[in-house]
Amino acid sequence: AGVAMIASAVHLDTVSSGVAESLVYRCGSTGGASHEVEQEWQHLNAIRRQCVAAAGSEAVDMRHCPGFAQHQGSEHAAYLQQLEDDFRCTGFCRFWAPPLFVAGRAEAGKRCASALGAEVQRVGHLIAWPVVASGAVVIFLGAVLGAYEHL
Repeated sequence: AGVAMIASAVHLDTVSSGVAESLVYRCGSTGGASHEVEQEWQHLNAIRRQCVAAAGSEAVDMRHCPGFAQHQGSEHAAYLQQLEDDFRCTGFCRFWAPPLFVAGRAEAGKRCASALGAEVQRVGHLIAWPVVASGAVVIFLGAVLGAYEHL
């Protein structure tokens, strides 16, 4: 059981590191997990640019821009808004992109894919390494109990 715990934890850590690396270094690549999210960000950013040009001000609420209503039910649009709110980031794959939803509250230059990649890796480590330690304890206890002659 301990060996299975360790193997599963190492696999989890490897997969989470791979996802994080993909988000940070290959964001938006065709066929990648981030491609569709980046495409949605591109569409929303085009709507935002038109809205900013019409309003004559950068301080626009994306949710009130003409054309946003067709994206409002999109899970990717909701996801992008959640990312910007949670991580105070902008863009998805682009550095220094304008914020879509968190104008004034975003950290300058903080790209959402990078923030998400760091979080995926952090959570992967947070789960994997205690499981590795628990697996080692199970192996140790199994060895101790196996060596005990009075059972």
